[in-house]
Amino acid sequence: MLMKQSLNLNPFKVLRNLACSSIALLLVSTSAHALPGQSLETVRQWAKESFVLPSLVYNRKVDAYTGIRTIEGGLLALYVKLRPRDGVVTQEQIVSQLNAPDLAFTRNNAKGLKLIERIYNPQIAEDFRKSDYVAQVGDIDFYQGKQFVYITNRRPLQGTRRLQVILVSDLRKAIEQEVFCQTNICVSYQPFFPIRERGRL
Repeated sequence: MLMKQSLNLNPFKVLRNLACSSIALLLVSTSAHALPGQSLETVRQWAKESFVLPSLVYNRKVDAYTGIRTIEGGLLALYVKLRPRDGVVTQEQIVSQLNAPDLAFTRNNAKGLKLIERIYNPQIAEDFRKSDYVAQVGDIDFYQGKQFVYITNRRPLQGTRRLQVILVSDLRKAIEQEVFCQTNICVSYQPFFPIRERGRL
């Protein structure tokens, strides 16, 4: 009789354990994200587990880790720049070429915010949405959130939209670099076209 009781309980225990395991796995897979300030390995794992991001390989032309992936509506590229001395990420850039004319990386664009949420998480999308607009240099806009600085292109070139995420401590340097590029030749990351020089002599 005791054996029969324990056999009757086992299916419930198995189902309960499976349900708990599935919920735990779902939480882990949906919370995986990485951002500037973290190691390359953390960022690689984030890209590997993402349903949107491409795998990363070192790209000598831009001295950074890059990758391109086909997603619904077009292409999405990821650019990750490291600090050489310790391998910590200093900036990430999402570059998209999607068949979605009404999508933009702006604080009031629902589709753009949704894509940021899919790439990172709801907290980063909200940090960008509530960020302060701090500067415009040429076609580049700078926003400062509580967690990070977000840099976007005002007028997408050939349908290409950019969202760059950097550390708050790097804001001044990024603005100065963009001012420099207004009158000097600077090379920007072009995943879908040949590398393009910005600025002029």
